[in-house]
Amino acid sequence: MSRKNPRDEPRATTPKEGAYEVGYGRPPVASRFKKGRSGNPRGRPKKMSRPPVLERIEDEPVKRMLLEEVHRTIVVRDGDKTVEMPVIQAAIRSLALSSAKGNFRATKLLFELLLAAEAAARADTARLVEVLIQYKLDGQKDIDQCEELGIEPPEMVPHPDDIHFDPRTGVLTVRGPMTEKEKKQMATRDKLRCQLVEEIEVLERKLSKRPGDKAISDEIRSRERIIERVDAIANPIWSPNARLVEG
Repeated sequence: MSRKNPRDEPRATTPKEGAYEVGYGRPPVASRFKKGRSGNPRGRPKKMSRPPVLERIEDEPVKRMLLEEVHRTIVVRDGDKTVEMPVIQAAIRSLALSSAKGNFRATKLLFELLLAAEAAARADTARLVEVLIQYKLDGQKDIDQCEELGIEPPEMVPHPDDIHFDPRTGVLTVRGPMTEKEKKQMATRDKLRCQLVEEIEVLERKLSKRPGDKAISDEIRSRERIIERVDAIANPIWSPNARLVEG
């Protein structure tokens, strides 16, 4: 069976076109290109941009390699000795040494980096102080509601009562455990202290019945020294304004 050639098919005509035959390679007059007018007024479609997600995924290996490289430990000379430090620290030290030798550009860049770092640190501190103050307010509100309902308030670490803010200085401190690990350590220490106090009370009662007993007196002094060491471990005091607190 032979295929029909479109050229052999009868061609239609329209009343307006008269004898003009419409068919293969001969479009209607209305749809033909007109002189001086583009057949594609919008032009060629723009090249499709790459999805930003793909760009981020492709950038990740480069970012990872960059971070690994700047944090890689190298050996550098420091006077008469050699020390190990990350690449980024060595670069900053080199910049500082160039500044100390009178390099104006190095000094300018060093101060710009310093000001930017301090501004970022202040902004981070301000955000953290704001978060902790809101945490204290929300926590105290939950405690008050539990007391009104006569139920036990939830355990909170850090506890709202341990968060102190001085509006005059802008210094915020947390005088208590910041994590569950610190809380367990403090509980273990307090339990040990209570146990030692009870043992001393028992030994003192024995000593009252046997005055001058050196062995009992030595045991009492031994436990008292342990309590002194336990008490010497101060409760953790943490602050985002660490330099202000230390100063």
